[in-house]
Amino acid sequence: MPWPFDLASPDEASARQPGSMELQMQRHPWETTPVGPVEHWPFSLKLAVRTLLDCQLPMYLAWGDAYTQFFNDAYVPILGDKKDGALGGDVRMTWPEIWPTIGPMWARVLQGDPSGSSDLALTINRYGYFETCHFAYSYSPVYGDGGRPEGVLVTFVETTETVQAERRRAFQLELADILRRETASGPLLRAALGQVGAHVADATVTYAEARAGEDAAVILEQWHDGARTAQCGRTVPLAQLAQGMPERLGAGETVWSADEGSRAGIAVPLMDGDRLAAVLALHAPLAAHRIADEVRLLEDAARRTWEALRRIRAEEALREETRVLELMKSASETLASTIALEPLMQAITDAATQLVGAEFGAFFYNGKDDNGDAYLLYTLSGAPRDTFAHFGKPRPTAVVGPTFHGSAPIRSNDIRKDTRYGTMAPFHGMPPEYLPIVSYLAVSVVSRSGEVIGGLFFGHSKPAMFSERSEELIGAFAVQAAIAIDNAQLYDMAQRA
Repeated sequence: MPWPFDLASPDEASARQPGSMELQMQRHPWETTPVGPVEHWPFSLKLAVRTLLDCQLPMYLAWGDAYTQFFNDAYVPILGDKKDGALGGDVRMTWPEIWPTIGPMWARVLQGDPSGSSDLALTINRYGYFETCHFAYSYSPVYGDGGRPEGVLVTFVETTETVQAERRRAFQLELADILRRETASGPLLRAALGQVGAHVADATVTYAEARAGEDAAVILEQWHDGARTAQCGRTVPLAQLAQGMPERLGAGETVWSADEGSRAGIAVPLMDGDRLAAVLALHAPLAAHRIADEVRLLEDAARRTWEALRRIRAEEALREETRVLELMKSASETLASTIALEPLMQAITDAATQLVGAEFGAFFYNGKDDNGDAYLLYTLSGAPRDTFAHFGKPRPTAVVGPTFHGSAPIRSNDIRKDTRYGTMAPFHGMPPEYLPIVSYLAVSVVSRSGEVIGGLFFGHSKPAMFSERSEELIGAFAVQAAIAIDNAQLYDMAQRA
């Protein structure tokens, strides 16, 4: 009979060639282990060892109170970097990270209660970092010569690749459903990033749009562990998202890096022609040998999300343009049909506020009393009149003043960060109880004679709510408003005459 029953060296000319682990077992100093010399092994141990050596699937045996380890050639890849010292060693020393899980299971096996499952998830450290792996397994008691269980025989197959492939397919199906279901760019982006984050545990997923002409990008969405982070709205260096390789990212190449442990960073470029438009980045605990699969998955998810996002944004832009045209038409009709100054000023303020999508708007302008003396008037939209009543006339600050002197439109994504903001005492910024203005837009209303009639001011409590397009629209509207006011003033003068 073959080893370990027959300890004599076989005639190599006639005998089968033993495998690598069998040869290693033959040379192993078993007398230094708890099981002792091979010639003293009980028949049941020899039979179990012979069985696992002949098995083509990964098979493992833990024998006795010391859980002395035996395994075959098919099991060796499972060990990774743990191979040295594993043969003949104590399983509790080889696999300390999973012993709290498998120890109680083996205790039941040693009571004669076998177990098995098609999917056992274990977080193991076999390459210097922790990774979650999946196994289909069977734990069987090995009975000793005395008739009681003396060891645990483990037959299993690692199913990690299969499980991850199934999860990737499920992820792709769910992402496809999101991209098909969502009809607005914001919800689509949040749902897609949330899905990516849910696929990779403890992941930070970032979508940022590149700033033209700058090596920077604005984070529009960032999620970690299913929650939106406070980084949204921040401008960060492109190199921070590009794993230190912004040139390669800008050339349309996916970049990734892994540190000494188990965390990896992946950045996928989203291109508009040959221009880098946006970045989808992932930072997560990924095993180094699994990064390639996740790179392919993230590239596919980024491409599909980007295509859906561009399509939806085009549809949104078309709807917005239609809305603007309808508003401009309605506003033009209102301005043309309103000849009384006070209703006209309110109509101008309401229409302009709606046109730029502001939360609140104000029109400060100079009026004249019956004696021809000038005084400041204002109309509001989106806020009660008493909001301004106790603040008095707007002061000529560096932000507000230029608008009353016919300057170009002033637009700020966050007025609180503008260098012109907060330079005058006593408030050095917004007075207490003032409207919560973050986004800011202002335009002068100038008559045909060149006289500054007043200024239209708009605010929003969120940053970056007014675009270059908003500025263009309100500039064109201010011209129409000035013409309507000139006409109304001429009518008023005629009525007074």
